[in-house]
Amino acid sequence: MASPSPSPSTVGRKRSKILIKEPLNPSFADLTSCLLEVIMSHLVLKDNIRASVACTSWLEAAVSVSNDVFFFNPFSRELISLPKCELPFWEIAFSCPPTLDTCVLFALNRVMTHNVTLSTCRPGATEWITEEFPYDFEDLPSDYDQRYMHSKLVYVNDRFYCYIAGSLYYFHQSLRTWNFHYAYTLPCPYLHYKQQCEFVEKAVFLAEKEGEIFVVFTSGHEKPMVYKLGFFEWEEMSKPELDGLTIFVSFYNSEVRRDLPWMRNNVYFSRFGYNRKYCVSYSFDESKYIPPKVWQNWLQYCPTNSLWIDPPKNVLDYL
Repeated sequence: MASPSPSPSTVGRKRSKILIKEPLNPSFADLTSCLLEVIMSHLVLKDNIRASVACTSWLEAAVSVSNDVFFFNPFSRELISLPKCELPFWEIAFSCPPTLDTCVLFALNRVMTHNVTLSTCRPGATEWITEEFPYDFEDLPSDYDQRYMHSKLVYVNDRFYCYIAGSLYYFHQSLRTWNFHYAYTLPCPYLHYKQQCEFVEKAVFLAEKEGEIFVVFTSGHEKPMVYKLGFFEWEEMSKPELDGLTIFVSFYNSEVRRDLPWMRNNVYFSRFGYNRKYCVSYSFDESKYIPPKVWQNWLQYCPTNSLWIDPPKNVLDYL
């Protein structure tokens, strides 16, 4: 006996169940990175910065299309534009807040065996001043790698200092001269060598506090080594000599504080990324990293997209 044919109403009900889908909820977060970069490339700088705080993917797209150098206050949202620097630079620093007329920007463009190229600029200027100084870097190895062999820049008493391949150099802003600081050479105690066809990465951080200059060496899981510049030599600082100092280091800047007793005798590294709720630090009091994890690569804790910011005392006024 043949089964009865389905009625039209039954077919309609079945078809309706098949055709009905869940409503779509499109989101800007679903945009591909290529499309985001196209959108960001059409924004002016101020709108680019505003869009970059939406989420991580927007931040990455905003940074990828922005080649300008500028001052930006994350608290007040004030933006100070600067002329485009024609030469790429490895390091850049400024002498004082850009709101002051005396502010000077200093960029270290290139360090070669027999010369150094640098650029300077002031807020409000229309172009950078680029100069090349002939200089013989006697301690510069033939396989010199600028990423690991020199430090960040610090400003002290009209001079921009940089530690290069074991020696301290400075650019005198008023005299516009490049010189060697006559302190004993301090080679990095962590040798830069190849192990199983890979370079062992290390980092050098230069910091300043109230006119005193410090250099910090880090490499692998070894403890950080801290030195302070004396009259004519570097003095290694042990636990008692640190005297409660707290040192914050990152790829772009380093800060030294004396007024943080609950963080005394520590070196803090700027960690960046998802699910990272705390920084990595080394405690000289306990002689260990916190959290206790083997450090294989300094870039894990000092990546290029992180830095330390000292917030203003009235930070709550900006919230």
